[in-house]
Amino acid sequence: MTNGESHPVPEQQEQQPAPQEAPRRPKTGLIVGVVVGVLALVGGGVALSSALQGDSAPGASPQSAVTGLVDVLNKGDAVGVLDRIHPAEAKAFRDFATTTAGEMKRLEVLRGDADPLTAVGGISAQEVGFDAVPEEKVNDRITVVKLVKGKVAMTEDQSKAPYTEKFLKLLGGQPGTTTSTTTTVDIADVVRRTGKPVRIATVKVGDKWHPSLYYSVADFALQMTGRSWPKESIPAVGAATAEQAVRELVTAAIDGNTRRVIELLPPTEMAVAHDVGNALVVGLSGETVSDTKLVELQTETKDIPGGKRISPRKVVVEIGGQRLSVARDGDCAVVDAGEGTRVLCLDQLVAGMEEAAAEDGIQLPEAAVRTVQSIGRNLLDIGVATVEENGKHYLSPTGTVNELVLTFLRGLDAKSLAELVELGNR
Repeated sequence: MTNGESHPVPEQQEQQPAPQEAPRRPKTGLIVGVVVGVLALVGGGVALSSALQGDSAPGASPQSAVTGLVDVLNKGDAVGVLDRIHPAEAKAFRDFATTTAGEMKRLEVLRGDADPLTAVGGISAQEVGFDAVPEEKVNDRITVVKLVKGKVAMTEDQSKAPYTEKFLKLLGGQPGTTTSTTTTVDIADVVRRTGKPVRIATVKVGDKWHPSLYYSVADFALQMTGRSWPKESIPAVGAATAEQAVRELVTAAIDGNTRRVIELLPPTEMAVAHDVGNALVVGLSGETVSDTKLVELQTETKDIPGGKRISPRKVVVEIGGQRLSVARDGDCAVVDAGEGTRVLCLDQLVAGMEEAAAEDGIQLPEAAVRTVQSIGRNLLDIGVATVEENGKHYLSPTGTVNELVLTFLRGLDAKSLAELVELGNR
């Protein structure tokens, strides 16, 4: 359904990490710390002893939430992992994995029976322990669990990936070939370099605690900038329609109104943004009034799984008193910057690419030309995703990223992809 609106305003081998040097800049160690924390959370995990785990059921406390996640990670239970992590993040991962896997099957990269949640590696860990003070309570819903020792081994085995025989042959491989790599990270080394424990944020949803990637990243950002978690959250204040939500968010972004941008993010999917929001307002809001103003926004709306995609058809902004207009006309973009109108078309882009290649003595194959045209045409429909909660509409960051990836994949077909891979192997 479409509406238009105009409103004025790749033999088994194991790779051990080389000895790690002290970071050149103070922030490097902190970055490594958060990376390890994230790995421990969703891609790495840590094997804690039963003495540490105690008798608590998984999720009954912040520490048991982490140990419960570790248990399912070590069992290679992908579904179990999604049952342990923050529900909103689990949903986002499921949606992304399912939709992209559907496109990869269409492109004959993945087998038709492929499970998008099948792991292609394994996790192991040894001698892991908590800090002397294992938890740091932020509030009744957020608690940070602190790790100070342990070795986390992350193994990626592409031979377990459910690729089609056709795709493996295109890559020069053979079905069943083992290509495995293992990376090991010593948490104690990270702690020595940073002077701080590896922090994993957990969030209470209902009566259970869940490790959270989003909250761990937010906690890291606050640590880096020397800020504390805000005492109050910014409430979600959605718009009456999906189109209005996008329009208001664009206006707020242009005006540097960080608070309004956060209000227009989904309360469930982006709860972390609302909880950390007041710190973002202080750090990101502009001190001066923007000289850019949204004058007009025409959009096209399309239903997508879980919400709507809003694609711009015409945008008019005023920058320092001068107007800039960009509008779509078929496969062309009409640009008016006040000094005459320019029409930029997809066919012109493709012709330019062919001419540039010809100057280097290269003739672009038909597959490459066809693919560029198809992807380009799809990208002209690019847009942002919105969701509805409790009768109000919000812009969905994870849905938008999902749509961006799908937009690219939809511009490919199995024949063109095979021809392009063969071209790259020459």
